[in-house]
Amino acid sequence: MDVAPITKWFHIASVTLTPNSFIRTTNAFTADYKAEIIPFSFYDEVGTLRISIADSDLKKLLNNESISFKGAATNSEKKIHLITGEVIPKTISNGTLKVKLYYNSLITLSFVTSYSLPLLKSEK
Repeated sequence: MDVAPITKWFHIASVTLTPNSFIRTTNAFTADYKAEIIPFSFYDEVGTLRISIADSDLKKLLNNESISFKGAATNSEKKIHLITGEVIPKTISNGTLKVKLYYNSLITLSFVTSYSLPLLKSEK
């Protein structure tokens, strides 16, 4: 699964989240990521995203049904940020991805971006 990079302005900084392509493993998708915070580059981080999606939810996506997910982002220093979100398909191969990343008890980052499943072709 490919996810477009996301840039969003949060109060006093611009945050860009760039994930690599997600790879399907047992009941989950994983991808390395880079987060850049401008002008506070000392908060930049890299790590791995892991989003749990059961086989039954994948079948829903193939039927153009939305699904919710939970996961975690683990940065290079082993700090874990919880993630929740929703996948909203437009076709069998692409749609919208809404993600909430819980950075800490005070900061929650909400992102909306697009995704594509390059190996699937839409019949619509």
